[in-house]
Amino acid sequence: MENIRPISQNTLPRDFVGVGSITSVPDEAPYCMLQVVFQSRSLEVLATRADGLTERPAVGDRVLCASSADGTVYITMILEKAGQTGSDGTTLELDGETRARVVSRNGGRILAVHNKRGELIFEYDPDSDRSRVIMASGGLDVAAPQGDIRFSAGGRIQLESRCVEMLAGGTAGTQESRLSLGQFRTELHSASLDIKSARSRLELDEVDYVGKQLSSRVSRGKLHWGRLETLVDTLIQKARTSFTSVEELSQTRAGRMRMLVAGAFRLKAQRAKLKTDKNVDIDGERINLG
Repeated sequence: MENIRPISQNTLPRDFVGVGSITSVPDEAPYCMLQVVFQSRSLEVLATRADGLTERPAVGDRVLCASSADGTVYITMILEKAGQTGSDGTTLELDGETRARVVSRNGGRILAVHNKRGELIFEYDPDSDRSRVIMASGGLDVAAPQGDIRFSAGGRIQLESRCVEMLAGGTAGTQESRLSLGQFRTELHSASLDIKSARSRLELDEVDYVGKQLSSRVSRGKLHWGRLETLVDTLIQKARTSFTSVEELSQTRAGRMRMLVAGAFRLKAQRAKLKTDKNVDIDGERINLG
C-alpha cells in the first residue's frame, strides 16, 4: 500500500459533494480508491467511509462522497451496487448519456436516474414510498411562470443551506421585499411590515433603533430599567392623571422653569428651604404666613 497516499487538500475543494466509482478496496483497510469527475477531469482519490455508513463498498460501486475542510474525502452513501440491476436489467437512455434504470439496494429495487456525468439526480423507492432529488453538481430550478408553486407536508418543511433568500415583488412600479437568512446574519427589507401575534417574547442583548417616526398605542404597559437615559430636543408630555414616586433623590436642573396650575397648588415637606441669589417676589390677593 506504499503507492496509495492521501490526495492533497487542493485536489478537491472544501465541502465538495459528488458521485464517484470505487476502483480499489484494499483488504481490511479503512479506506479505498475512488474515481471522481471534477471540472471535466477524472481524479482518483483516497476516501474513507463516513461514520454513518455501515456497509463496506466494493469495486464498481457508485457512491456519494463529500470532502471536509481538512481535505479528507468521505463516502457517505452507496448509490448503486456493482452488478445489481433490476431483474430484467431495464435501462432507458437519453442521448446515450442520461439514463434511468432499476437497481437493487438493501434487498429491494429502486428507480434511479443519472445525468450525463454519471451522477445520481433522482431516485424513487417504492417500498418506503420516498423520492429524492440529488444535484451533486450544477443547480436546480423549480419554475411556474404562469402558475403557483405550493409545498405541503404533514410534518416539517426544512430548508438547509449556507444562505436562504426569499424575494417577492420587484416588478415594474413595485418595490421588492427580501428576506435573507445567513449563518450569522438575517436581513429583512420591505416597504411595509405587519406582525400580529396573540403572545410574543423577544430577547435581545443589544438594540439600535434608527427611524424618522415612532408611534405606540397600548392599553397597559410596564417597564423595568436598570438605567435609563433620554436625550430629546423637545419633550411634550400629556396625561389625565400623573403619579411619580421616588424613593431617594429627585433632581431637576433647568435653565428656566415655569409651572402653571389651574387649581390649588400644595407643597408639603418636613423641612423646606428656598434660596435665591437675587430677589424673591410673592404676589397674591392675600398672603398668609404661619
